Order: sequence, then C-alpha cells, then structure tokens
Amino acid sequence: MKKNSILLLQSKQYCNLRFLVKISLALIVFLAGISSAVSGDVSISKEFGNVYAKDSDNNIIASGTAGTDDATVIQAGFDNITSSGTISFDGNSYSISASITSTDKNLVMQGSNTTFDVDTGSSAAGFNFDGSYKGSVTFALDANEGDNTVNLTSAAIVSVGDLIRIYNDELWCPDDYPTHLTGETYIVEGVSGNIVTLNSNLIRDYTTALNSSARIYRPATVELNDCRFIGIGSEEYVRGISLKACKDSSISNCYFNDNGLAAIYLHYCHTINVSKNEIYNSNIDGLGYGVAVVNACSNITIYNNTIENCRHCITSGDSSDLGVNRDVYILNNTMRKGIGKSSVVDAHPSTINYLVANNTIYADGGLAFADGTIESTFRDNYVYDGYAINKRGNIVNSTKIVTGNHIINGTIIYQNADRQIKEFIITDNYVEGDSSDYGIYLNDMDVEKLTFTGNTIKGMNYGILLYIDESKPSNISISKNIFEEAARCAITMIYQKISSDECILNINNNTIKNVNRADSDGGHGIQLNNTQNATIYGNQISDDDNLTRCGIYEDADCDYNYIYDNRITGMKIGPVCIKGPNTVAENNGDITLKRGDLNNDEKVNIQDIQLCVNVILGAETNPGIVARADANDDGQVNNSDIEEIVNIILTQ
Repeated sequence: MKKNSILLLQSKQYCNLRFLVKISLALIVFLAGISSAVSGDVSISKEFGNVYAKDSDNNIIASGTAGTDDATVIQAGFDNITSSGTISFDGNSYSISASITSTDKNLVMQGSNTTFDVDTGSSAAGFNFDGSYKGSVTFALDANEGDNTVNLTSAAIVSVGDLIRIYNDELWCPDDYPTHLTGETYIVEGVSGNIVTLNSNLIRDYTTALNSSARIYRPATVELNDCRFIGIGSEEYVRGISLKACKDSSISNCYFNDNGLAAIYLHYCHTINVSKNEIYNSNIDGLGYGVAVVNACSNITIYNNTIENCRHCITSGDSSDLGVNRDVYILNNTMRKGIGKSSVVDAHPSTINYLVANNTIYADGGLAFADGTIESTFRDNYVYDGYAINKRGNIVNSTKIVTGNHIINGTIIYQNADRQIKEFIITDNYVEGDSSDYGIYLNDMDVEKLTFTGNTIKGMNYGILLYIDESKPSNISISKNIFEEAARCAITMIYQKISSDECILNINNNTIKNVNRADSDGGHGIQLNNTQNATIYGNQISDDDNLTRCGIYEDADCDYNYIYDNRITGMKIGPVCIKGPNTVAENNGDITLKRGDLNNDEKVNIQDIQLCVNVILGAETNPGIVARADANDDGQVNNSDIEEIVNIILTQ
C-alpha cells in the first residue's frame, strides 16, 4: 500500500474515534441530565446578599434579594421537584413571610441547622406538606368490625398506597361534640374490582344504613431533619409546620420556638414519627400545642422530644370533623406544662387510644394527662408536682391502666367519671407527697371493675380515697398495697349511695403503717362509709406511736361486712370498730397467721388438708377458710394448694 493511502486511512480512523468520543460524552451528559431530573434535588443558599434555589447541576431555578424574597425563592425550589427529591439548606437564616406548600410529593428537607423565621401574617403554617384529595365514594355493602376489606360503589380513584379515610353518620361523642362523626384512617394494601383491602382490621362496623363512605388521598411522604422554626411569639397566631394526608414520614432533630398556635400540626396522617426535637413556647390561650394530632390520624409516635411551656405539650383530636385518632404513642419525652391549669398531655374525647410511657412530666401544679380516650395506658412515667391523670369528656365504656409510675408531690386522680369506665387498673405505682393531698383520689366513680394492686403510697393526706356512685354493680379489689405516714387514713371507701348486694368489695393483704400523723378524730387504717357486703382480710395495720385511732372503722350506715384475719397493733382505740349489727369481725388484732392454717388454730396439720379438700368440693363455704385455702397465693383454690399444705407439714 502506498504511503499516502496509509495516512488517509489513519486520518479517517482518527476522525471516527473523535466522533465516537463526542457521542459518548454527549450520551454521558444526557444520562446525567436524566438522573438529575429523576432525583429532583434542590439546594437553597444565600450568597452576597441574594437567595438562590438551584438544581443538582447548580443551575439557578430562582433568585432574589435575601430577607425579602426568601419565601418566593424557596417555594420555587419546592415547585421544581416534580414528584420526589431532597431540598437542602445551607445553615443560614430565612424569612418565611408567606406560607410555603408542597403537595403530593415525597421529600427530604435537610436543614443543616437552618433557621426559618416564620411570620406568614396569619395562622397559616410556615411549611405545609400535603397529600392530594382524590375524591369520595360510598360503600356498596356493610363492613363489619374485624374486616380488613371494604366494598365500594366504585374503586376507580383508589390505588395501592393511598390513604382511605372511612367515616359514617354516627356521632362519636355527642355529649361533647354534637357534629363530630365516627371514622378512621387506613392505608390501602390492595384493590380488586371495587373491593379495597386495608392494612389492618376495622375496629367498628360501617353500614350503608349510616351512609358509610370513604375519602381517598394520594399521600405525601416527608422527612424533615435539622431545621429551626422560629415564630413571632408564644401567644401569637403562627404555626411552624403542618402535615396533611401524609404517611411514613418523620420530623426529627428540629427546633421550634414561639410558634404560639402550634409547632407541629398533623391532619389525617398515617405512621408519623416525631422524635428528638426541641419544642418551646406555644401558649395561646385555648390553643397552644407543641404537637397537635388533630383528626383521623393513625399510628403516630412521639418520642425522645423535649417540649416545654406549651398549653398542651401534646394534644389529640378536635371538636368537629370526620374521624377520630387512634394508636397514638407518647414515649420517653421530657415535658413541662405551660400557662394556667392546662394539661401537659391531652386527649380530646375524639381519640380511641393512647400509650403514654416512660416520660418525665413536670405538671407544676396542673395535670399530666387529660384522658378522653376509650383505651389508655399511663405507664412508667415520672410525674412531678401535679396530678397524674384525669377524665376528659364523656366517653363511655372505657378502659384505663395506670401502672409503674412515680408520682412525686402529686396524685393519681380521676373525677366525675359517672357511667364511664368499664375497667380501671391501678398497679405498682409509687406515690410520695407532703401530707397535703391524696395518693389516689377517685371521685363520683361508676366503674364496673376497679383494681388497686402493688402500689406504694407514702406521706399523703389520704392513701386512697374513693367516692363510688353505686348506680350499677362494681367489682373493687384493693390488695397488696403499702401505705405509710398518711396524715389521716390509708384507705377510705365512701359510697355515695348504700352499696347493693351485687357490689363486690375486697380489701386484703395490704400493709398499713403509721397513719393519722395529723392525730385527727378520723384517722383510721381503713375507713368504711356506707359500705355493705365488703370482705376485709389479711391486712397488716400497725402504728409505732399509737396515733392511728382504729385499724378498721365502720360508720353507722355500714353493715353485712366480713372483717377477719387482720393483724392490727398499736391502735389508739382498738383494732376494729364496727357499727353494723350484721357485720362479722373475727380473728383481728395482734395475731400472726400461719400460711396453710385454714382453721386458724396456729397449727398446720391434716385438719387443714381436709378443710382445703372441702373448699374445693364446695362443702366448706366459710369466707375466712375459703380465703385461707389459697395456700400458694395464686388467686385460686385447687389441688396445688393441697400440695402446698402437705409441703408445709413436712417441713415445719
């Protein structure tokens, strides 16, 4: 081949190579552009007196004068994100003079300790993160409690992952809120024809007769980190942020101050975590919320936050809307009350259930938890200088559990709960005070089952003071509690009506020591007023200074009580003071009962085995013997108690 031909071929190859390189570079740039567009990331920054919103390629989306155009530029940045992405801030301060809204987008808002000075000129939130409303549809068929599907007249607007807000025409709590309708929010897990599958089972019936319907929302998912939202005053109408129709979202490591109406506002959201935030000074009279779970929300977890000087640090529910809140978890927070006598934690009577656990609550003379739920558990909290829990509103057939709490200079209290409570359990709490209040105070109670077990109450005016409205039968058990240094009585039972034969009252195996420290005329270990058909046994009542007047005292309206096998020492007047002509008191005083000694002859032998057998067979019905037959103290009498008595005989 000639030399010129070789050179020409090499030149063509070189040109082709250059062309391929250009094509490759162009393709790389094109693909990078697609990647950037998909991610939708935006950065907000301040430079040389200007504010900029830029895309991930550092192209300017919008710009303006810093301090004047901040809200406009930030809104443009949010608008540039089509469906999902991250919006990042540079740690400067920004003036939010108009409410900023993101609708139907999945976002991460990374603050990098950026401060947002919120003054929208109204009660509108500085930032709004919203899902989109798709429409409403009615039920084609009834849905029952426990179902996880609903049959709609049309599911054309429903997609998997949507929020479905189910409701009907039934009023939820009409005594308090005459327009608030029953309803709840779920996540759509499946759609087949017009049948929609929910992420969990319905907790009540929804019938076509009550016009049961569903509102459908395409939810947003939001993650907020490391932002500072500063309002214009603790008593000014301003909100920090609002989430509406969001799911699987979080607000963490943020700081809120002086957002007078509310720091965080949640509407019909599902699965929201609010954690590791600091929230201060939301204190408008009648409003003022640190975290407001407003209506029809589900699975809200509020944990590891510091919330102070808010009218309600956490609240749930409102007075007029479609649907109620459920599954609200309030865990490991430090909270301090704000103005007036408002409660630190609040649940309107438009709330299904609360778990309030492991919090430190400074009630400052007020109430830790105002309880308007159907089901609540108040567990393992430390409450200082105030009342632990009280009724809110007129919810019926509720269940309450108060357990494992430390109440220092405060009271476990529940008032004016007529016809409200199905079961109330108060167990293993420690209450200590300065003799000016009550350890446990329940007033105007109409409760089906009431249990006090394992509580320790020291230094109060009264250990337990119960006012029971006997308008329906009650089952009340007060057992295995410790009472020390009460100014007056350890246990005072007051029936506001004479108790019926159907009421069951057992006071047993409590330890009561050194009460009536005020040396009053009414300072007894156990005081019964208007009480009939009570069984009181196995209590140990003592006084080192002989100040307690009577170990167990009846007033003139008591009768038919059975008081036996109580060890009572050091009383000023006597072990038992009875007024009822048909009350039976036996084996009380300075006695020591041996376990397994059913006939109380200070011996455990074959006669006690026979008595235990008779109890099991139903031939022995003496209440004292029946109670002592539970030799292993497991709450029942069976063959294991016979074995226990035999073991005692063999080892004594």
